[in-house]
Order: sequence, then structure tokens, then C-alpha cells
Amino acid sequence: MSFVTETPKEELQRKQNIIDKINSASLEELIDWSLDTYNSPENKRKIENTDPLKFIIYIGRTVYGDLLHFTQPEFFEEADKSLAAQLREKLFVHYILEDDTPFNLNVGVDLGTALEATLFGMKYVYPGSADPTYENTPLLSELEDYKKLTYPDFYKSGWMPEAHRLYDELQKISKGRLDVYFPGWARGPWSMITILRGFNNSFMDYADDPEELADFSMFLADSRIQFEKDRLAFLGLDPAEKEYRWTYCSYRLNHNSDVFEDEVDGNLFSRSLFNDIIAPATQKIADFYGGSISYYHSCGNLIPFTEEVAKFDVKNYMHISPLTFPGYEKFNQLLDKDCIAQISLKPTDVLSVTDEGQIAKLLTEKMRSTGGRRAEICADALFAGGWELVENTLRWRNVFRKLRSEI
Repeated sequence: MSFVTETPKEELQRKQNIIDKINSASLEELIDWSLDTYNSPENKRKIENTDPLKFIIYIGRTVYGDLLHFTQPEFFEEADKSLAAQLREKLFVHYILEDDTPFNLNVGVDLGTALEATLFGMKYVYPGSADPTYENTPLLSELEDYKKLTYPDFYKSGWMPEAHRLYDELQKISKGRLDVYFPGWARGPWSMITILRGFNNSFMDYADDPEELADFSMFLADSRIQFEKDRLAFLGLDPAEKEYRWTYCSYRLNHNSDVFEDEVDGNLFSRSLFNDIIAPATQKIADFYGGSISYYHSCGNLIPFTEEVAKFDVKNYMHISPLTFPGYEKFNQLLDKDCIAQISLKPTDVLSVTDEGQIAKLLTEKMRSTGGRRAEICADALFAGGWELVENTLRWRNVFRKLRSEI
């Protein structure tokens, strides 16, 4: 079955001049082009788009590095090259991918999943095929070693001196024309436990000393809260502020209160662990931000924890991973009516499924599941594939557009 007369390859050939312009433009030309794009009638329509179903393409930074000719060290260490790379990514999404993502002027540098680990003394590395990550060896040899840790220093701990340097340099370069953000703390308490203590060790700790592990979880919540107090004071924001946004892991536009817990997975542990170790610390974080969180994210299976997660009062977005999707109906019943479901496609499907009939089948299942709730169908976590990946995301986008006009 075919929904469009122009193939993705033909579309990219037609847009080659735009691709060349994105890659060759100077930094000042990129800034001017970005301002024009942000203020364009087309972008205004995207910003004001009230369609309950949207298709969003989230390609990872490493793929963009190959497509747009920048390296990971350049992105994370050199402010001018980082800013140029970020603007090229935004222009590529707007003019080449043409999904439902509104163009924004947010720019800045975060260290992805490695930032919080560095705050406690872990080193970060550039693996080449992905965003910066933290070293493999756990920081804590024994659970009780967490008592030797102190709250991170917002100015001095880990990567923070670099974060401040880049923030200042980006502000000087942009001269008030762009919205320069300062990165925040995204990882949830269980994610931090597994980073600092190690995944297998964390499960053993729960079996051996659940009370001590719960205290460690609460220490990590308190560490985030203290860090955020300092960060929000630096930015002149109230903890309940809901509008400030910063970009996380290349493409996620975060609110301050977002909680990322990729390691939370009902296929791996019980509700008792969630309720004993994770829920109290997460609720304390939510209480700090005014009693709710803006976004809860896990690539794991959240079905067993649906009721517990809903109690965090997730306001803006709820991540529905491929593992959670079979239980989406229950989330639909419990979430705030205005909370948008962020329904992720399997990255392997987006990379490999090219038959439009099969794509339509996979998309229809997601699009008909929402019960009228606003939802974003996301082709995300795409960290490999080059131009072949881009072609296939356009193919999925085209099928989505056709289906949206029919559903």
C-alpha cells in the first residue's frame, strides 16, 4: 500500500539544497535563520496545533553528529561549535523531518545521563556511539558507603564548573537572541541507586537491608532537592515553576520536575520494592515541586506500578514505553485528563520496518489506544542508522499523516 507519490528518498533529494545550507551556514547565519523560523507562520501553526494526535521524531545526537558533521567532544566542550550543532539539529527537524515538533529557541548543554553521576565523583566518558555516559565501575563498594557522600555542590561538583562555563559562553554568543537554559537533575532515586551502587548490587541490598536502602534512596531525593534549591535560586525560579524548559539527552524538552527512571521495570522487581524504596523518595521530590511532577519516564514495564506512579500526580507527559503499552488503558483511567501520553515506538521497528502496510498496522494500534487523550506517537531513542534511518522516519511520518486524516 502507498500513501504518498513521493518516496522518502525523493523527498530528501528534493531537500538537498536545504541540507547543504544547514551544514554550510555560519553561526551568525544559523542564529538569524533560527529566529526567522521561530517567528514564521508555519511554526506558529505548529505551536498552536491542537490536534490530539501528533507524530514526533527524536533522533539521537550521535546520528546528528554524522549527518551534520560535529563530534561529541566539540558538542560538550566548545560553546560556539555546540551552539552551531544545536541550531543545525533544530533546523534539520523543522525543514527536513517536518514532524509535529514546534521550533523553539532553547539552547544549552547538558551531559545527559552522566551529569548526576559526576556530582558524586564518578567520571564521564564519550563512548562514541552514544551520548556521554558514566564509568562502569560502581562508586559504592558497600551500601553503607553512601553515608560518606555529601550533597553535591551546584558550582563545584563533578561537571558543574563546565556547565557554568558553557552557560556563560552561550549567553555571550547568543546576546539575548536565544533562550539559553541551564541543565537540571533528571534522574530519579532508583536510577541513581543503580548508577552509584550497581544494578545487581542494588537488588541484593534490598534483600539484605531494605531499610538502609530506603534511607539511601531518601538521601538521593534530598540531594536532588538541595541541588535544585541552589539551581533555582541561581535562575531566579520558584520550585513550583512549570514553564522553564531545558533540553535533556539531545531531544527531550524537560521541565524542572521531570523524573527519569529507565531502570524501573516490573519485569525485574516487585511492587514491594517500588513501594518501599522508590515511591517515598519520588513523592518527596514531587512535594518539593509543588505536589506534582511534569513528566515520568521509564523505558521499562510500568504496568505493575500504574497506581503508584499515578499518585505522583503526573501533569504534563507520561511516557508509555513499548513494554508499558499493553497496560496503557489503566494509565489512561488514572492520569490527569490533561496529561499527554508520550507513546514510544520500538526503535527496532522504526529502523527496520519499511512495508507501509505493516507500519500502518503498528501505528493504528497506538493511535486507537488513546481514548481521546492527547498523545504523541514518538519515533525516539534512535541512536544509529544515518540517512537510511532518516528515510525510514519519513516513511513512518507519511503513514501517520494518512492515518490521522482517517481516524
